[in-house]
This record gives sequence, C-alpha cells and structure tokens, in this order.
Amino acid sequence: MLIIQEKTLPLLEIPQILVSKINIIIMTDRFNTFFNWLVSWEGSTFEDDKNDKGGQTRWGIDAASHPGLDIKNLTREQAAQIYWKESWTDLHIEEFPVGIGEVLSNIAINCGKGRLKWVQEIAGVTQDGKIGPATIAAVNKLDRQEVINKLLTKLVVFYHAIGVGHNAGFLKGWINRTNDLKDFVAKLKP
Repeated sequence: MLIIQEKTLPLLEIPQILVSKINIIIMTDRFNTFFNWLVSWEGSTFEDDKNDKGGQTRWGIDAASHPGLDIKNLTREQAAQIYWKESWTDLHIEEFPVGIGEVLSNIAINCGKGRLKWVQEIAGVTQDGKIGPATIAAVNKLDRQEVINKLLTKLVVFYHAIGVGHNAGFLKGWINRTNDLKDFVAKLKP
C-alpha cells in the first residue's frame, strides 16, 4: 500500500490494469499533525498490560479492537492508516472546525465512539453516537471554543468516573493527556 501524505498529487499515467491494484491513501496535513500529537501519547512500544482491557497494544492500537492484527509488529504507517480510517474519515473530522475535530477523534480513540454522543448533546441533536450531516451542521453553528471546552470538561468527568479500581493507575495519565490536548488544540489555527 502506498501512503501519500500531501494534499495534492500530480496526475500520473498508470496503465489501467494496475489502477485496480493500487490503493492510495491521502492523509491531510491536519490529520498528520494530530497523528503526531496522538502517538506522542500512545507511544510506539509494544505493551501487554494486564490492567488494560484492550490487551496487547502498540501505537495505541489494541488487540481487542483489532483481532487478528499483528500488534507486536505493527508499524507507524499501519497505525496511521487505521487511525485515518477509524477515527478520522469515518467520523468526518475534516468537516468539523479545527480543534473540535481533533478533540472528537481523541475521544473516539481513548474513550470509545459511543462518547461521540457528547458532542450531539452539546449541539442539541439526536444522541445516537453516529456522526452525520445533522451533527456536523449543528456543531458548525456553535462557538468553536465553547464546544471544545465542554467536550474537554466531559472528558475529565468521564476519566474521574472510570479512573477507579483497576483503572486507577491510568487516571493521572488520562488527565495529563487531556491537559496536553487542550494546549495542542489551542495552538491550531482555526
């Protein structure tokens, strides 16, 4: 698989027989910036923490969510492809204002896509956890910083609610990650 990380591509003359065999993923600069931030928190080392329900993990990609995937040998490029599809394009992140999209992607990655209902609650639309035209349109009418602040608050409350028992050891890291996410999105140009 060829990964091209630019916004524009020169036109290529490729024989038609090869076109059906080529899978090109074009990741945006916005995604690449977020992905670099994300892996600074998720890390590149292989882990198998008995307290992590995801099981074997590398680059933040876990075996429980990706059965059959060779987590131990997962490359950065493969992880980028997974995040690009599962927590970026599938969620229409590019259609959200800068900052809001990054926070939503982080929530989906670290808390589960079910928590996307938070943004729907904030936007006053049906809370089904599915990001579609109604959610995007409603969110895009709201004040960007207010939405970011509300999402980050919900994230901290959620972490405190689950950061007990076997998860207690993760709480400090989750809060630090959220504070860093706040700083990261504040530096992005809307």
